This record gives sequence, C-alpha cells and structure tokens, in this order.
Amino acid sequence: MKILVLTEMLSGCVGYVLMCDNRQRVNGDIERWLDSFGLMSNLTSVVLHTDDEKSVGDIVRKSTRHYLLQV
Repeated sequence: MKILVLTEMLSGCVGYVLMCDNRQRVNGDIERWLDSFGLMSNLTSVVLHTDDEKSVGDIVRKSTRHYLLQV
C-alpha cells in the first residue's frame, strides 16, 4: 500500500491520497486536495518536495489539467 501525503506549507493543511489501481479515483483525490489548498489562483506557484521527484511529479502532474506544475 502506498500513500501520497500532500502538505500546503502556508496553512499546514495535510492531505492523504491512497494510491490504488483505480487511476481515475487517485487523480480525482489529488485534484480535490489541490483545490482545497486554494491553488485556483494564477498567482500561486506549486513546489513539490519529494524523495522521488520523477515518479511523484508524474503522478501529480498527470492527475489534473487545471494546474500547471513544474517539478
């Protein structure tokens, strides 16, 4: 079992996504957390801190078309 932990640094809000075989569910969960973190602004930048840049970056980047992410 893998769990993706998302933290919004300003507020300290923490979100958890269970990484399962249902890709649509995983993508929806990631997008909902990004939305709840308040990332709807064009002025917001997203920085990913991870122990595996490529795989986590690919997962998050492919989860949504609403956000432009750079890893």
